[in-house]
Amino acid sequence: MSTFNEAIPHQSVLKNEVLEQLLTRKSGSYKIIDGTLGYGGHSENFLKANPDAEVLGIDRDEDALEFSKKRLAFATPRVVFCHGCYSQMAEFAQENDFESIDAILLDIGISSPQIDQGERGFSIRFNGPLDMRMNRQDKQTAASILNHADEEELAYIFKEYGEVRSARKLANAVIEKRKVKFFETTGEFAELCNDVCGKPRAGNLPVATLCFQALRIAVNHELDELDRVLPIAMSLLKKGGRLGVISFHSLEDRRVKQFFAREATECICPPKLPICCCGHHASLKLVSKKPITAGASETAQNPRANCAKLRVVEKL
Repeated sequence: MSTFNEAIPHQSVLKNEVLEQLLTRKSGSYKIIDGTLGYGGHSENFLKANPDAEVLGIDRDEDALEFSKKRLAFATPRVVFCHGCYSQMAEFAQENDFESIDAILLDIGISSPQIDQGERGFSIRFNGPLDMRMNRQDKQTAASILNHADEEELAYIFKEYGEVRSARKLANAVIEKRKVKFFETTGEFAELCNDVCGKPRAGNLPVATLCFQALRIAVNHELDELDRVLPIAMSLLKKGGRLGVISFHSLEDRRVKQFFAREATECICPPKLPICCCGHHASLKLVSKKPITAGASETAQNPRANCAKLRVVEKL
């Protein structure tokens, strides 16, 4: 077994809870798709807990994939690494003859290294290029959106993805600012957000943080990807297989909750209809009606776990 000594740059949240909910057998054949492999924390747990488990790991970030290849070298050849979006998991599974899936994990959002590396442009804490691409092979950056999107698109991004109250006002300010000079750095955009939107209400996140979140979601098409992957994931699971989704903010969690609720319902006709006309049948059951959250000890060690919500369903 290889020895891995590199410092791990990201703490996976809810590791024990994910292992308990998704790895229902500690021995024997067990196939898992880790749709957000990241730095390999959850997959390492799976592979160590069951010596027969196999993982197909997907991630957009090549840096994270390279790190995971070293971290999970102890389990070669039980791991397949795929560079791309998790909405491509059906293609990756087919290409690698990865069938009869027991569990799928989606850990939605952004990793600590992406936030902490100023050159990636994800955080208001560092002045760097307005990038925000999870996959640096993609062409569209945060700067290209700010410098070329029209007012309607900008207002939509700020309002729908960041829930910014002054979305229209900020969109107008972006248009005026770029007439003088195109946006290049995170510092320039953060300063404009603060100037236009002012200080947040007590207890609320800084408006610049919400605007950065909105831009990141737009750059990476995160919500569209999530909407696409949920039915794909369910179709790949075998009967009794489980899907777990970890989300970090309400925009993601709301989509997951609504999809799970719909697919766990036998009939989705309007309540006033005397007979069922929809023909819909439940395809899954909720393993836990309420989301699973981190305990006090984990949040004390890793404050980013505070916002994490894990929802788990089982295929019927």
